[in-house]
Amino acid sequence: MTADTHSAQVHLAPLTRMEALYLLAGVRVGLLVCAEQGMTVERPGFHAVTGSEILVRTALGAQTAARLDDGLPVTYRAEALDGSTLKGWYATVTGTAEPVTDPDERHHYLSTLPGFAAAHGNQLLRIRPQLITGHRFQNLTAPTT
Repeated sequence: MTADTHSAQVHLAPLTRMEALYLLAGVRVGLLVCAEQGMTVERPGFHAVTGSEILVRTALGAQTAARLDDGLPVTYRAEALDGSTLKGWYATVTGTAEPVTDPDERHHYLSTLPGFAAAHGNQLLRIRPQLITGHRFQNLTAPTT
C-alpha cells in the first residue's frame, strides 16, 4: 500500500516577554514544575498575572511547601493549543517562588482563583520571573493521505 503522506509542518515563532505575559493573563490554568523529594514534579495551578509577576494557587507536598521560604526555584507553564489545527502557543516562566503573606492580597486571590479540595492543600505563591520563554505555533501544512 503506497500513500502520499506528508507530516504537518509547524513553525515555532518565539514570544517576547510581554507577549508571553499577555497570553498567560488570558488563561487560568497551568502546571507548576518544581523539585520534590529529589524528583521533578508537576502540580496543577490556577494563576493570575500581576504586572510582571505570576500568582499561582496550587497544591504542593508538605516538604515542598516548607522550602518556599528559601526562595524555591520553580517553572510555571501554560498553553492554549488546538489539537486538530495545531495552532496555539505555550509560555514558560522560571523564577523563585515565595508564599503570599499579605492578608489583604491573600484574601483577594484566594477568593478569586479556584482552589483545590482541602485534602490536597492550597498554597498561594508569587513567582518573580527571571526567565520567560514561549512560542506561537504557526505556518502549518496539514497532513494529506
